Amino acid sequence: MTDTSTAKTEHVSVPQALRPSVWFVRSDGGGGSYPVTPEGWRAVYGFTAVSVVSAVVAIGLSQAGVPYWWTAAAIGVAASAAWFVFTAHRHTDYSMTVSEYQKRNS
Repeated sequence: MTDTSTAKTEHVSVPQALRPSVWFVRSDGGGGSYPVTPEGWRAVYGFTAVSVVSAVVAIGLSQAGVPYWWTAAAIGVAASAAWFVFTAHRHTDYSMTVSEYQKRNS
């Protein structure tokens, strides 16, 4: 017979798996989202890439003398930002912060 009152149990930290649809968790500073999966980071890099490409296209159009060249940058950045915000919102787990996620998975 085993005496369970003196038995020690070890705490083993097992990484908490996120649902496949979760790419972000709540940021520590407030209501923003922080990427915690490769898909989340790809969304961040995609937003950044589209913004940079939009700026480069706008610079090219301005050098070519196209009127309203700035609309290329404005439309590109606005569309990319809207896509990013909607994507992040749809794929964020608001029940934990990034610090809590990192603590659970360290």
